[in-house]
Amino acid sequence: MPSDLKTSKDVSEYLLDRTGRALMTGDAALYSSCMALPQHVETFDGRVYCETAAHLERIFFAVVDHMHKTGVTDLVRHCVSSRFIDPDTVEATHESRVLVGNNMIQPAFPVFSILKRIEGVWKVSYCMYAITEAPDHSRALITPNAESPSNDHRLN
Repeated sequence: MPSDLKTSKDVSEYLLDRTGRALMTGDAALYSSCMALPQHVETFDGRVYCETAAHLERIFFAVVDHMHKTGVTDLVRHCVSSRFIDPDTVEATHESRVLVGNNMIQPAFPVFSILKRIEGVWKVSYCMYAITEAPDHSRALITPNAESPSNDHRLN
């Protein structure tokens, strides 16, 4: 954990970088290291309460599989607002752009997150995704298949 995470924006950008790298490379361990359990995830299509590492992994691979099927080549995400609620809690909103080459394949969307420092490590504890015009992406976040994910999760 870098010691230079002094501002709420630093915390948000740090987690955006790590989770983005995890999603683009299919690195479930890196992704899991950024996520608190239990974990709440919401979209316009519903809400899921994730209590186990296995459930979190199914969500992760459902999103990675969706990205692979749609040909995603890059995720461009940046913090647009953030603030400390207390020394160990940040509320942050970031904008996500999902790209195939230089083209966005769905409208950019905001994500509101609650970030918590747990035993000295910053983690995401809640996310609300405002995804429009991409129902498969939205559903991947809240309704992953119960069966085991496939083994090919690398996008690059």
